Amino acid sequence: MRKKLLQMLLLIAVLGGLFSTVAYAETATLTGGNVNLRSGPGMNYEVLGCFAEGTVVVVNDRSDAHWYSVTVEGCQGFMSAQYLRMDAQQETPESADGAESGYINAMFVRLRSDASAEASILGEYNSGTPLTITGVSGEWTAVIIHGQSGYVFSSYVSRSTTDGQAPAQETPAPAESAPETSDGSNAVLIKDDVYLFDAPSFYSEVKGVFNKGERLTVSEENGDWLTVSIYGFPGYIYRENVSRDDAPAPTPAPTPVPTPVPTPGLAQTAKTGYVNADHVHLRSEASVNSEILAVFDRNTRLTINATSGDWVAVSVQTYSGYIYKDYVTADDTPSPTPAPSATPAPGAGEEGYIKGNNVRMRAEPSMSGEIIGEYNAGKKLTITGTTGDWTAVKIDDQTGYVYSTYVARGEVAVAPDLPDSSDEGTQMAQFALQFVGYPYVWAGKTPEVGFDCSGLVYYVFHTTFGYNMYRVANDQMQNGVHVEPDQLQPGDILGFYSSGGYVGHVGIYIGDGKFVHASTYTTGVIVSELNGYYYDRGFEARRIAGTDKNGPGIT
Repeated sequence: MRKKLLQMLLLIAVLGGLFSTVAYAETATLTGGNVNLRSGPGMNYEVLGCFAEGTVVVVNDRSDAHWYSVTVEGCQGFMSAQYLRMDAQQETPESADGAESGYINAMFVRLRSDASAEASILGEYNSGTPLTITGVSGEWTAVIIHGQSGYVFSSYVSRSTTDGQAPAQETPAPAESAPETSDGSNAVLIKDDVYLFDAPSFYSEVKGVFNKGERLTVSEENGDWLTVSIYGFPGYIYRENVSRDDAPAPTPAPTPVPTPVPTPGLAQTAKTGYVNADHVHLRSEASVNSEILAVFDRNTRLTINATSGDWVAVSVQTYSGYIYKDYVTADDTPSPTPAPSATPAPGAGEEGYIKGNNVRMRAEPSMSGEIIGEYNAGKKLTITGTTGDWTAVKIDDQTGYVYSTYVARGEVAVAPDLPDSSDEGTQMAQFALQFVGYPYVWAGKTPEVGFDCSGLVYYVFHTTFGYNMYRVANDQMQNGVHVEPDQLQPGDILGFYSSGGYVGHVGIYIGDGKFVHASTYTTGVIVSELNGYYYDRGFEARRIAGTDKNGPGIT
Protein backbone atom coordinates (compact mmCIF):
# COMPACT_ATOMS: atom_id res chain seq x y z
CA MET A 1 0.00 0.00 0.00
CA ARG A 2 2.79 2.37 0.93
CA LYS A 3 4.61 1.58 -2.31
CA LYS A 4 1.50 2.34 -4.39
CA LEU A 5 1.03 5.64 -2.54
CA LEU A 6 4.59 6.70 -3.32
CA GLN A 7 4.11 5.78 -6.98
CA MET A 8 0.90 7.82 -7.10
CA LEU A 9 2.58 10.88 -5.54
CA LEU A 10 5.46 10.61 -8.01
CA LEU A 11 3.03 10.44 -10.96
CA ILE A 12 1.15 13.50 -9.68
CA ALA A 13 4.42 15.46 -9.34
CA VAL A 14 5.49 14.59 -12.88
CA LEU A 15 2.10 15.47 -14.37
CA GLY A 16 1.99 18.69 -12.37
CA GLY A 17 5.38 19.69 -13.75
CA LEU A 18 4.24 19.01 -17.28
CA PHE A 19 1.07 21.06 -16.97
CA SER A 20 2.84 23.99 -15.33
CA THR A 21 5.42 24.27 -18.10
CA VAL A 22 4.97 26.82 -20.83
CA ALA A 23 4.25 25.12 -24.12
CA TYR A 24 6.83 27.14 -26.03
CA ALA A 25 8.01 26.80 -29.59
CA GLU A 26 9.67 29.39 -31.82
CA THR A 27 10.19 28.66 -35.49
CA ALA A 28 12.00 30.30 -38.38
CA THR A 29 12.15 29.83 -42.14
CA LEU A 30 15.40 29.60 -44.14
CA THR A 31 15.75 32.52 -46.55
CA GLY A 32 18.75 31.19 -48.47
CA GLY A 33 19.56 28.03 -50.34
CA ASN A 34 22.06 25.40 -49.12
CA VAL A 35 22.23 26.79 -45.57
CA ASN A 36 24.69 24.90 -43.37
CA LEU A 37 23.82 23.53 -39.94
CA ARG A 38 27.00 23.61 -37.83
CA SER A 39 28.07 21.94 -34.60
CA GLY A 40 28.92 25.29 -32.98
CA PRO A 41 28.28 29.05 -33.35
CA GLY A 42 30.86 29.89 -36.02
CA MET A 43 32.18 29.21 -39.52
CA ASN A 44 34.98 27.04 -38.11
CA TYR A 45 32.63 24.39 -36.75
CA GLU A 46 31.79 21.09 -38.45
CA VAL A 47 28.92 21.09 -40.97
CA LEU A 48 26.19 18.69 -39.80
CA GLY A 49 23.84 19.18 -42.72
CA CYS A 50 22.78 21.46 -45.56
CA PHE A 51 19.17 22.61 -46.02
CA ALA A 52 17.13 24.25 -48.77
CA GLU A 53 15.41 27.63 -48.84
CA GLY A 54 11.99 27.53 -47.20
CA THR A 55 12.89 24.82 -44.68
CA VAL A 56 11.23 25.46 -41.30
CA VAL A 57 13.46 25.06 -38.24
CA VAL A 58 12.82 25.20 -34.49
CA VAL A 59 14.79 27.97 -32.79
CA ASN A 60 16.02 26.91 -29.35
CA ASP A 61 18.05 29.98 -28.39
CA ARG A 62 18.73 33.46 -29.82
CA SER A 63 21.06 34.85 -27.14
CA ASP A 64 23.90 35.03 -29.71
CA ALA A 65 23.03 37.79 -32.18
CA HIS A 66 24.76 36.03 -35.08
CA TRP A 67 24.26 32.28 -34.56
CA TYR A 68 20.97 30.74 -33.38
CA SER A 69 20.72 27.33 -31.75
CA VAL A 70 18.19 25.38 -33.85
CA THR A 71 16.73 21.93 -34.43
CA VAL A 72 16.01 20.89 -38.01
CA GLU A 73 14.73 17.48 -39.08
CA GLY A 74 15.69 16.04 -35.71
CA CYS A 75 19.26 17.36 -35.78
CA GLN A 76 20.36 20.08 -33.35
CA GLY A 77 23.07 22.63 -34.14
CA PHE A 78 23.67 26.27 -35.07
CA MET A 79 22.71 28.38 -38.09
CA SER A 80 23.69 31.90 -39.12
CA ALA A 81 20.95 34.34 -38.09
CA GLN A 82 21.18 36.16 -41.42
CA TYR A 83 19.52 33.18 -43.16
CA LEU A 84 16.66 32.82 -40.64
CA ARG A 85 13.37 34.70 -40.84
CA MET A 86 11.57 34.42 -37.50
CA ASP A 87 7.99 33.14 -37.81
CA ALA A 88 5.07 34.07 -35.59
CA GLN A 89 5.57 32.79 -32.06
CA GLN A 90 3.60 29.68 -31.11
CA GLU A 91 3.89 29.86 -27.33
CA THR A 92 0.76 29.18 -25.31
CA PRO A 93 1.40 30.32 -21.75
CA GLU A 94 -0.38 28.09 -19.25
CA SER A 95 1.83 28.55 -16.20
CA ALA A 96 -0.10 31.42 -14.65
CA ASP A 97 -3.38 33.23 -15.07
CA GLY A 98 -2.99 36.34 -17.20
CA ALA A 99 0.50 35.41 -18.45
CA GLU A 100 1.55 37.39 -21.52
CA SER A 101 4.42 37.37 -23.98
CA GLY A 102 7.22 39.93 -24.06
CA TYR A 103 10.87 40.38 -24.92
CA ILE A 104 14.19 41.66 -23.57
CA ASN A 105 14.78 45.32 -24.57
CA ALA A 106 18.51 45.76 -23.75
CA MET A 107 21.86 44.04 -24.10
CA PHE A 108 23.46 41.58 -21.63
CA VAL A 109 20.34 41.33 -19.41
CA ARG A 110 20.60 38.76 -16.65
CA LEU A 111 17.93 36.26 -15.61
CA ARG A 112 18.20 35.66 -11.86
CA SER A 113 16.92 32.94 -9.55
CA ASP A 114 15.16 35.42 -7.26
CA ALA A 115 13.89 39.01 -7.36
CA SER A 116 17.21 40.46 -6.22
CA ALA A 117 20.44 41.73 -7.77
CA GLU A 118 22.25 39.44 -5.34
CA ALA A 119 20.52 36.29 -6.60
CA SER A 120 22.38 33.76 -8.73
CA ILE A 121 22.49 34.34 -12.50
CA LEU A 122 20.60 31.73 -14.53
CA GLY A 123 21.33 33.20 -17.96
CA GLU A 124 22.21 36.33 -19.91
CA TYR A 125 20.17 37.50 -22.91
CA ASN A 126 20.23 40.25 -25.54
CA SER A 127 17.68 42.60 -27.04
CA GLY A 128 14.78 40.83 -28.76
CA THR A 129 14.95 37.58 -26.79
CA PRO A 130 11.31 36.41 -26.35
CA LEU A 131 9.90 35.56 -22.93
CA THR A 132 6.66 34.84 -21.06
CA ILE A 133 5.68 37.21 -18.25
CA THR A 134 4.19 35.32 -15.28
CA GLY A 135 4.05 38.00 -12.59
CA VAL A 136 5.77 40.89 -10.82
CA SER A 137 7.64 41.22 -7.52
CA GLY A 138 8.51 44.79 -6.61
CA GLU A 139 10.91 46.14 -9.25
CA TRP A 140 11.32 42.68 -10.81
CA THR A 141 9.30 40.75 -13.40
CA ALA A 142 8.85 36.99 -13.12
CA VAL A 143 9.44 35.44 -16.54
CA ILE A 144 10.10 32.21 -18.42
CA ILE A 145 12.85 32.32 -21.09
CA HIS A 146 13.34 29.20 -23.20
CA GLY A 147 11.73 27.07 -20.48
CA GLN A 148 13.82 28.59 -17.65
CA SER A 149 11.89 30.41 -14.89
CA GLY A 150 13.42 33.38 -13.12
CA TYR A 151 13.37 37.14 -12.60
CA VAL A 152 14.46 40.07 -14.76
CA PHE A 153 14.67 43.68 -13.62
CA SER A 154 11.47 45.25 -14.97
CA SER A 155 13.21 48.08 -16.85
CA TYR A 156 14.62 45.48 -19.25
CA VAL A 157 11.30 43.78 -20.04
CA SER A 158 8.83 45.00 -22.68
CA ARG A 159 5.38 43.67 -23.46
CA SER A 160 4.99 42.37 -27.00
CA THR A 161 3.33 44.28 -29.82
CA THR A 162 -0.24 43.49 -30.81
CA ASP A 163 0.86 40.65 -33.06
CA GLY A 164 2.63 38.94 -30.17
CA GLN A 165 6.18 39.50 -31.43
CA ALA A 166 9.13 41.59 -30.40
CA PRO A 167 10.25 44.18 -32.92
CA ALA A 168 11.96 42.57 -35.89
CA GLN A 169 15.69 42.09 -35.43
CA GLU A 170 16.55 41.96 -39.10
CA THR A 171 18.53 44.88 -40.44
CA PRO A 172 16.27 46.82 -42.83
CA ALA A 173 17.72 47.98 -46.12
CA PRO A 174 18.12 51.77 -46.19
CA ALA A 175 15.65 53.66 -48.32
CA GLU A 176 17.18 55.66 -51.15
CA SER A 177 15.32 58.86 -50.41
CA ALA A 178 14.78 58.46 -46.66
CA PRO A 179 17.85 57.07 -44.94
CA GLU A 180 16.26 56.91 -41.51
CA THR A 181 14.49 53.60 -40.82
CA SER A 182 11.10 53.20 -39.17
CA ASP A 183 12.72 52.68 -35.76
CA GLY A 184 14.59 55.99 -36.03
CA SER A 185 18.00 54.47 -36.69
CA ASN A 186 20.19 55.79 -39.48
CA ALA A 187 23.29 53.60 -39.33
CA VAL A 188 24.48 50.03 -38.81
CA LEU A 189 27.55 48.41 -37.22
CA ILE A 190 29.92 46.78 -39.70
CA LYS A 191 32.19 44.97 -37.22
CA ASP A 192 31.83 42.63 -34.23
CA ASP A 193 32.69 43.49 -30.62
CA VAL A 194 32.24 47.24 -31.06
CA TYR A 195 32.60 49.22 -27.82
CA LEU A 196 30.17 51.98 -26.81
CA PHE A 197 32.13 54.51 -24.72
CA ASP A 198 30.82 57.21 -22.38
CA ALA A 199 33.24 59.76 -23.91
CA PRO A 200 35.00 60.07 -27.30
CA SER A 201 38.12 58.27 -26.11
CA PHE A 202 39.33 54.67 -26.02
CA TYR A 203 40.32 55.29 -22.40
CA SER A 204 36.83 56.24 -21.21
CA GLU A 205 34.37 53.87 -19.55
CA VAL A 206 32.86 51.13 -21.73
CA LYS A 207 29.04 51.15 -21.55
CA GLY A 208 28.37 48.16 -23.81
CA VAL A 209 29.68 45.86 -26.52
CA PHE A 210 27.71 45.35 -29.75
CA ASN A 211 28.01 43.32 -32.92
CA LYS A 212 27.88 43.59 -36.68
CA GLY A 213 24.43 44.26 -38.13
CA GLU A 214 22.98 45.99 -35.06
CA ARG A 215 21.34 49.32 -35.82
CA LEU A 216 21.91 52.65 -34.11
CA THR A 217 21.13 56.35 -34.41
CA VAL A 218 23.97 58.80 -35.12
CA SER A 219 23.20 62.30 -33.87
CA GLU A 220 26.54 64.05 -34.29
CA GLU A 221 30.00 63.59 -35.81
CA ASN A 222 33.10 64.61 -33.89
CA GLY A 223 36.22 63.83 -35.89
CA ASP A 224 36.90 60.08 -35.59
CA TRP A 225 33.97 59.64 -33.18
CA LEU A 226 30.20 59.50 -33.56
CA THR A 227 27.67 60.48 -30.90
CA VAL A 228 25.11 57.68 -31.02
CA SER A 229 22.21 55.93 -29.35
CA ILE A 230 21.94 52.13 -29.57
CA TYR A 231 19.10 50.21 -27.91
CA GLY A 232 18.40 53.39 -25.96
CA PHE A 233 21.95 53.65 -24.62
CA PRO A 234 23.69 56.98 -25.45
CA GLY A 235 27.45 57.16 -25.97
CA TYR A 236 30.28 57.32 -28.49
CA ILE A 237 31.46 54.82 -31.12
CA TYR A 238 34.58 54.98 -33.27
CA ARG A 239 33.39 55.94 -36.75
CA GLU A 240 35.28 53.15 -38.59
CA ASN A 241 32.88 50.67 -36.97
CA VAL A 242 29.77 52.32 -38.43
CA SER A 243 28.19 52.56 -41.87
CA ARG A 244 25.78 55.47 -42.31
CA ASP A 245 22.62 54.88 -44.31
CA ASP A 246 23.07 58.37 -45.74
CA ALA A 247 26.72 57.79 -46.75
CA PRO A 248 27.33 58.79 -50.35
CA ALA A 249 26.58 56.01 -52.81
CA PRO A 250 29.49 54.78 -54.90
CA THR A 251 30.00 57.01 -57.93
CA PRO A 252 31.10 55.07 -61.02
CA ALA A 253 34.56 56.30 -61.89
CA PRO A 254 37.74 54.84 -63.37
CA THR A 255 40.52 53.76 -61.04
CA PRO A 256 42.47 56.97 -60.37
CA VAL A 257 45.94 57.17 -61.91
CA PRO A 258 48.73 59.69 -61.42
CA THR A 259 47.77 61.36 -64.71
CA PRO A 260 43.96 61.39 -64.43
CA VAL A 261 41.68 61.07 -67.41
CA PRO A 262 38.81 63.59 -67.23
CA THR A 263 35.66 61.85 -66.01
CA PRO A 264 32.16 63.34 -65.87
CA GLY A 265 31.12 64.05 -62.28
CA LEU A 266 34.71 64.24 -60.96
CA ALA A 267 36.45 67.51 -60.27
CA GLN A 268 40.02 67.07 -61.57
CA THR A 269 42.70 68.38 -59.22
CA ALA A 270 46.07 66.63 -59.79
CA LYS A 271 47.94 67.99 -56.79
CA THR A 272 50.01 66.55 -53.96
CA GLY A 273 49.03 66.27 -50.32
CA TYR A 274 49.16 64.03 -47.28
CA VAL A 275 47.04 61.95 -44.89
CA ASN A 276 46.15 64.04 -41.82
CA ALA A 277 45.09 61.28 -39.37
CA ASP A 278 46.14 57.81 -38.24
CA HIS A 279 44.69 54.47 -39.40
CA VAL A 280 43.01 56.02 -42.47
CA HIS A 281 41.45 53.52 -44.87
CA LEU A 282 42.08 53.63 -48.61
CA ARG A 283 39.00 52.11 -50.28
CA SER A 284 38.36 50.64 -53.70
CA GLU A 285 35.32 52.87 -54.28
CA ALA A 286 33.89 56.11 -52.92
CA SER A 287 31.90 54.35 -50.21
CA VAL A 288 32.42 53.18 -46.62
CA ASN A 289 31.01 49.82 -47.70
CA SER A 290 33.70 49.17 -50.31
CA GLU A 291 36.84 47.06 -49.92
CA ILE A 292 39.72 48.41 -47.81
CA LEU A 293 42.86 48.31 -49.97
CA ALA A 294 45.35 49.61 -47.39
CA VAL A 295 45.64 51.58 -44.15
CA PHE A 296 47.86 54.68 -43.80
CA ASP A 297 48.96 56.87 -40.94
CA ARG A 298 49.34 60.59 -40.51
CA ASN A 299 51.62 62.48 -42.97
CA THR A 300 51.73 59.69 -45.57
CA ARG A 301 52.35 61.46 -48.89
CA LEU A 302 49.85 61.02 -51.73
CA THR A 303 48.71 62.42 -55.09
CA ILE A 304 45.21 63.86 -55.26
CA ASN A 305 43.76 62.93 -58.65
CA ALA A 306 40.12 63.95 -58.39
CA THR A 307 37.22 64.58 -56.02
CA SER A 308 33.86 62.81 -55.93
CA GLY A 309 31.40 64.24 -53.41
CA ASP A 310 32.81 63.57 -49.95
CA TRP A 311 35.61 61.38 -51.33
CA VAL A 312 39.03 62.06 -52.80
CA ALA A 313 40.54 59.85 -55.51
CA VAL A 314 44.21 59.43 -54.67
CA SER A 315 47.37 57.51 -55.50
CA VAL A 316 49.38 56.38 -52.47
CA GLN A 317 52.63 54.45 -52.90
CA THR A 318 51.62 51.54 -55.18
CA TYR A 319 47.87 51.91 -54.54
CA SER A 320 45.06 53.87 -56.17
CA GLY A 321 41.69 54.35 -54.49
CA TYR A 322 39.51 56.66 -52.43
CA ILE A 323 39.92 58.34 -49.03
CA TYR A 324 37.23 60.27 -47.18
CA LYS A 325 37.86 63.98 -47.73
CA ASP A 326 38.25 64.85 -44.03
CA TYR A 327 41.42 62.74 -43.89
CA VAL A 328 43.26 64.36 -46.81
CA THR A 329 45.04 67.73 -46.79
CA ALA A 330 46.36 69.28 -50.02
CA ASP A 331 49.79 70.89 -49.95
CA ASP A 332 48.31 74.26 -50.92
CA THR A 333 45.96 74.22 -47.92
CA PRO A 334 46.93 77.11 -45.62
CA SER A 335 48.99 75.88 -42.71
CA PRO A 336 47.75 76.62 -39.21
CA THR A 337 49.11 79.78 -37.67
CA PRO A 338 52.01 78.68 -35.45
CA ALA A 339 50.95 78.62 -31.85
CA PRO A 340 52.94 80.57 -29.28
CA SER A 341 55.60 78.81 -27.28
CA ALA A 342 54.25 76.43 -24.73
CA THR A 343 53.49 77.91 -21.34
CA PRO A 344 53.79 75.91 -18.16
CA ALA A 345 50.45 74.32 -17.32
CA PRO A 346 49.14 73.18 -13.94
CA GLY A 347 50.96 69.96 -13.28
CA ALA A 348 53.89 70.86 -15.57
CA GLY A 349 56.67 68.39 -14.87
CA GLU A 350 54.05 65.66 -14.36
CA GLU A 351 54.89 62.19 -15.60
CA GLY A 352 52.81 60.64 -18.37
CA TYR A 353 52.91 58.25 -21.31
CA ILE A 354 51.96 57.83 -24.97
CA LYS A 355 48.53 56.21 -25.42
CA GLY A 356 48.58 55.37 -29.13
CA ASN A 357 50.84 53.64 -31.63
CA ASN A 358 53.13 55.39 -34.12
CA VAL A 359 52.56 58.71 -32.33
CA ARG A 360 54.79 61.47 -33.64
CA MET A 361 56.62 64.13 -31.66
CA ARG A 362 57.11 67.35 -33.61
CA ALA A 363 59.48 70.28 -33.35
CA GLU A 364 56.53 72.72 -33.33
CA PRO A 365 52.89 72.47 -32.17
CA SER A 366 51.62 71.96 -35.71
CA MET A 367 50.87 69.10 -38.09
CA SER A 368 53.36 70.66 -40.46
CA GLY A 369 56.09 70.70 -37.82
CA GLU A 370 59.19 68.58 -38.34
CA ILE A 371 58.85 65.01 -37.04
CA ILE A 372 61.59 64.42 -34.47
CA GLY A 373 60.43 61.13 -32.98
CA GLU A 374 57.80 58.38 -33.23
CA TYR A 375 56.62 56.32 -30.26
CA ASN A 376 54.23 53.52 -29.34
CA ALA A 377 51.76 52.97 -26.53
CA GLY A 378 53.22 53.07 -23.02
CA LYS A 379 56.28 55.21 -23.79
CA LYS A 380 57.03 57.33 -20.72
CA LEU A 381 57.34 61.12 -20.97
CA THR A 382 57.41 64.29 -18.92
CA ILE A 383 54.78 66.97 -19.53
CA THR A 384 56.34 70.47 -19.60
CA GLY A 385 53.46 72.61 -20.84
CA THR A 386 50.56 73.03 -23.27
CA THR A 387 49.76 75.18 -26.29
CA GLY A 388 46.36 74.88 -27.92
CA ASP A 389 45.68 71.26 -28.82
CA TRP A 390 49.30 70.25 -28.25
CA THR A 391 51.26 69.11 -25.21
CA ALA A 392 54.91 70.02 -24.77
CA VAL A 393 56.80 66.94 -23.63
CA LYS A 394 60.24 65.55 -22.95
CA ILE A 395 60.99 61.97 -24.07
CA ASP A 396 64.45 60.47 -23.62
CA ASP A 397 66.10 63.93 -23.35
CA GLN A 398 64.33 65.02 -26.56
CA THR A 399 61.86 67.93 -26.23
CA GLY A 400 58.97 68.60 -28.61
CA TYR A 401 55.21 68.53 -29.02
CA VAL A 402 52.69 65.68 -29.13
CA TYR A 403 49.03 66.09 -30.06
CA SER A 404 47.23 66.10 -26.71
CA THR A 405 44.84 63.29 -27.65
CA TYR A 406 47.77 60.88 -27.51
CA VAL A 407 49.16 61.98 -24.13
CA ALA A 408 47.98 60.40 -20.88
CA ARG A 409 48.91 61.59 -17.40
CA GLY A 410 50.10 59.29 -14.66
CA GLU A 411 51.73 55.89 -14.90
CA VAL A 412 50.86 53.22 -17.44
CA ALA A 413 49.93 49.82 -16.04
CA VAL A 414 53.11 47.78 -16.18
CA ALA A 415 53.81 44.11 -15.90
CA PRO A 416 55.08 42.61 -12.66
CA ASP A 417 58.69 41.52 -12.60
CA LEU A 418 58.63 37.89 -13.63
CA PRO A 419 61.67 35.98 -12.41
CA ASP A 420 63.56 33.60 -14.63
CA SER A 421 61.69 30.37 -14.22
CA SER A 422 61.57 26.82 -15.46
CA ASP A 423 57.78 26.99 -15.14
CA GLU A 424 56.37 26.90 -18.67
CA GLY A 425 53.40 29.16 -17.86
CA THR A 426 55.71 31.90 -16.55
CA GLN A 427 57.91 31.51 -19.63
CA MET A 428 54.83 31.98 -21.83
CA ALA A 429 53.88 35.17 -19.98
CA GLN A 430 57.44 36.51 -20.22
CA PHE A 431 57.52 35.76 -23.94
CA ALA A 432 54.19 37.54 -24.56
CA LEU A 433 55.33 40.67 -22.70
CA GLN A 434 58.03 41.42 -25.25
CA PHE A 435 55.30 42.39 -27.73
CA VAL A 436 53.88 45.25 -25.64
CA GLY A 437 53.76 48.27 -27.96
CA TYR A 438 53.37 46.20 -31.13
CA PRO A 439 50.51 47.35 -33.39
CA TYR A 440 47.01 45.88 -33.41
CA VAL A 441 46.30 44.45 -36.87
CA TRP A 442 43.06 42.68 -37.72
CA ALA A 443 43.83 38.97 -38.38
CA GLY A 444 47.51 39.56 -37.53
CA LYS A 445 49.35 36.68 -35.89
CA THR A 446 53.07 37.46 -36.32
CA PRO A 447 55.44 40.14 -35.00
CA GLU A 448 56.26 41.14 -38.59
CA VAL A 449 52.63 42.08 -39.27
CA GLY A 450 51.16 42.76 -35.82
CA PHE A 451 48.50 41.00 -33.77
CA ASP A 452 44.82 40.85 -33.08
CA CYS A 453 43.83 39.48 -29.68
CA SER A 454 43.57 35.79 -30.63
CA GLY A 455 46.53 36.14 -33.02
CA LEU A 456 48.80 37.04 -30.10
CA VAL A 457 47.57 34.02 -28.13
CA TYR A 458 48.01 31.79 -31.18
CA TYR A 459 51.56 33.03 -31.79
CA VAL A 460 52.66 32.51 -28.20
CA PHE A 461 51.13 29.10 -27.55
CA HIS A 462 51.17 27.47 -30.99
CA THR A 463 53.92 29.06 -33.08
CA THR A 464 56.39 29.42 -30.20
CA PHE A 465 55.57 26.76 -27.60
CA GLY A 466 54.18 24.14 -29.99
CA TYR A 467 50.66 23.64 -28.61
CA ASN A 468 47.92 22.77 -31.10
CA MET A 469 45.65 25.85 -30.81
CA TYR A 470 42.48 27.15 -32.40
CA ARG A 471 42.83 30.53 -34.13
CA VAL A 472 39.59 32.29 -33.09
CA ALA A 473 39.03 33.65 -29.56
CA ASN A 474 35.80 31.76 -28.88
CA ASP A 475 37.29 28.49 -30.15
CA GLN A 476 40.43 28.93 -28.05
CA MET A 477 38.25 28.29 -25.00
CA GLN A 478 38.25 24.61 -26.08
CA ASN A 479 42.04 24.44 -25.64
CA GLY A 480 43.62 23.47 -22.33
CA VAL A 481 41.69 22.98 -19.08
CA HIS A 482 39.38 25.21 -17.07
CA VAL A 483 40.87 27.32 -14.26
CA GLU A 484 38.91 28.99 -11.46
CA PRO A 485 39.45 32.78 -11.20
CA ASP A 486 41.07 32.45 -7.77
CA GLN A 487 43.56 29.89 -9.11
CA LEU A 488 45.06 31.96 -11.97
CA GLN A 489 48.74 31.55 -12.78
CA PRO A 490 51.02 33.35 -15.28
CA GLY A 491 50.46 31.93 -18.76
CA ASP A 492 46.72 31.20 -18.36
CA ILE A 493 44.41 32.39 -21.15
CA LEU A 494 41.57 34.77 -20.27
CA GLY A 495 38.57 34.70 -22.63
CA PHE A 496 36.18 37.64 -22.10
CA TYR A 497 32.49 37.27 -22.87
CA SER A 498 30.88 39.58 -25.44
CA SER A 499 27.36 38.20 -25.88
CA GLY A 500 25.76 35.43 -23.88
CA GLY A 501 28.34 32.67 -23.72
CA TYR A 502 30.33 33.93 -26.71
CA VAL A 503 33.97 34.88 -26.09
CA GLY A 504 34.96 37.87 -28.21
CA HIS A 505 38.30 38.90 -26.70
CA VAL A 506 41.30 37.07 -25.21
CA GLY A 507 44.47 37.88 -23.32
CA ILE A 508 47.26 36.17 -21.38
CA TYR A 509 47.44 36.44 -17.60
CA ILE A 510 50.87 37.56 -16.36
CA GLY A 511 50.31 37.61 -12.60
CA ASP A 512 49.71 40.35 -10.03
CA GLY A 513 46.15 40.87 -11.32
CA LYS A 514 47.31 41.93 -14.82
CA PHE A 515 47.13 40.52 -18.33
CA VAL A 516 48.71 41.31 -21.70
CA HIS A 517 46.52 41.56 -24.80
CA ALA A 518 46.21 43.12 -28.26
CA SER A 519 43.53 45.63 -27.35
CA THR A 520 42.64 48.19 -30.07
CA TYR A 521 44.07 49.94 -33.13
CA THR A 522 44.93 52.92 -30.92
CA THR A 523 46.65 51.05 -28.09
CA GLY A 524 48.13 48.00 -29.80
CA VAL A 525 49.45 45.33 -27.41
CA ILE A 526 49.21 46.56 -23.83
CA VAL A 527 49.07 45.40 -20.22
CA SER A 528 45.73 45.92 -18.43
CA GLU A 529 44.42 45.38 -14.92
CA LEU A 530 42.06 42.43 -14.47
CA ASN A 531 39.44 44.47 -12.66
CA GLY A 532 36.56 46.87 -13.34
CA TYR A 533 35.18 46.44 -16.85
CA TYR A 534 37.24 43.38 -17.72
CA TYR A 535 36.42 41.51 -14.52
CA ASP A 536 32.73 42.50 -14.49
CA ARG A 537 32.37 41.51 -18.16
CA GLY A 538 32.97 37.89 -17.14
CA PHE A 539 35.63 35.55 -18.44
CA GLU A 540 36.64 31.94 -18.89
CA ALA A 541 40.19 31.02 -17.86
CA ARG A 542 42.08 28.16 -19.53
CA ARG A 543 45.47 26.65 -18.66
CA ILE A 544 47.55 25.48 -21.61
CA ALA A 545 50.92 24.79 -20.00
CA GLY A 546 51.34 21.13 -19.17
CA THR A 547 48.35 19.90 -21.22
CA ASP A 548 48.43 17.66 -24.28
CA LYS A 549 50.27 19.52 -27.05
CA ASN A 550 48.30 17.54 -29.64
CA GLY A 551 44.96 18.56 -28.18
CA PRO A 552 42.11 20.15 -30.18
CA GLY A 553 43.02 22.99 -32.50
CA ILE A 554 43.48 24.21 -36.04
CA THR A 555 47.11 24.53 -37.05
